[in-house]
Amino acid sequence: MKSMAQMKCHYGLKVRIYPSDRQKKIIKINSDASRFIYNEMVAINNELWRLKQVKLPIDTIQNRIE
Repeated sequence: MKSMAQMKCHYGLKVRIYPSDRQKKIIKINSDASRFIYNEMVAINNELWRLKQVKLPIDTIQNRIE
């Protein structure tokens, strides 16, 4: 199977969807959950970076992660 870069022509399809009220709620819940997880991971990464700058022993950092 060829990849997109190997094909002579690239085609795109633009689609508009009209979700029901129930589907809108599900989409909102999922987007809120993914935003929360992303922000938590960024916060953990920032905290680990700061701990690395302070040059703490690895045991302290591992305890903090847990």
